[in-house]
Amino acid sequence: MNQQYLEILEILRPIDNEFMKVLFKNQNCVELLVKTIFGDDVSLMKFETEDERKNLQGRSIGMDIVATL
Repeated sequence: MNQQYLEILEILRPIDNEFMKVLFKNQNCVELLVKTIFGDDVSLMKFETEDERKNLQGRSIGMDIVATL
């Protein structure tokens, strides 16, 4: 692998937004996160990344991952 890429990867953390966007486009990564939080008994049916939900008052919340179990 290119040394420049390895140096960039060393400073990235999953909490960094740009890295998280790429990381959690992969279903295996999302499944690992879900199973880590909820245990091995759950299975991922579908998921979306970078979703925004609005309420009746016009406020919104941005969610990194929305998963259906």
